Amino acid sequence: MLALCRRLADEGAAVRAVLHDLSLAAAWADRVGAMRNGRLRAIGTPREVLTPEVVQDVFEHPVVVVDHPTEGWPVVLASAGTFGKHTDPAGTRERTAR
Repeated sequence: MLALCRRLADEGAAVRAVLHDLSLAAAWADRVGAMRNGRLRAIGTPREVLTPEVVQDVFEHPVVVVDHPTEGWPVVLASAGTFGKHTDPAGTRERTAR
């Protein structure tokens, strides 16, 4: 589906998609927007928008942004960071942020 969207955009069509996988959006989109509380927080190229500052502000969770090793686009990774204690998804054990 994203390949079709990319082809249509390359042919001049306006394409809008909602993706919650930020790294996937960075791989396919020319421009991305980030929203927080129903308001546009940032808009621009994936490199301009997918920064730790913007993503952490939007999701209220620490992240690390690195370059994809072969393609170069931003890849967003969740981090334990320094926001305090987090629990595992099952809620069975607690761990302290490193």
